Amino acid sequence: MKKSFKTICLLLIIGFLLVGTGCEALDEFSNKVFNNESKDEVIDESNEFVTVTFDYGYSSFSKVSLEIKKDQPIFEPVEPSVSGYTFKGWYSNGNDNPFDFQTKINEDIIITGVWEETETSSIEDTITVTYDYNVPEIDSVSIQVFKGEKTFEPLVQTRESYIFKGWYSNLSETGSFDFSTTLEQDLILTARWEESIPAEPETKDVTDTLDSRLSVFMKW
Repeated sequence: MKKSFKTICLLLIIGFLLVGTGCEALDEFSNKVFNNESKDEVIDESNEFVTVTFDYGYSSFSKVSLEIKKDQPIFEPVEPSVSGYTFKGWYSNGNDNPFDFQTKINEDIIITGVWEETETSSIEDTITVTYDYNVPEIDSVSIQVFKGEKTFEPLVQTRESYIFKGWYSNLSETGSFDFSTTLEQDLILTARWEESIPAEPETKDVTDTLDSRLSVFMKW
């Protein structure tokens, strides 16, 4: 009789645990349907993004588009430099005044670089700097820089599933390129990328949850 009583109690406990686990799953499902995915749910604008496109305004360089959170400012890129031209600043959407990089951006925007031609230089006074983005759909870019001057670090396009690791020079086999270096000869800079592996989402095993609950009663 005592053994039968224990058996009945154990069966009741197992049934309770199964129902409890099922209810948790049901609660999670209903929360998603009726709370998180409700048609009347207020959209959290803090998770909205806008696209900021930088147009260098120099024919060799492609436009670079970056996504940032809405109502946040964008950083100011390193000022570009090309021999024979003076960079006058960044301007937005045809605005006559230079763009204020403290501005909070709430819509897609194009920021364009403006140049002024200053002086012509002979080929003997300049060197060629080539930027190889190391991306199949983006062409390499070559610019002229005065000898004894520095070149600038250009923006790179966000690349899905890759992390940008820096620019590397054909003149050095160690470390990324130091953009404070003054140049005396032609230079090729190659972008280096590292493939990123997304983390697998954590899954909850209902069987493990049930086993952990049952283990409490197995010695009873």
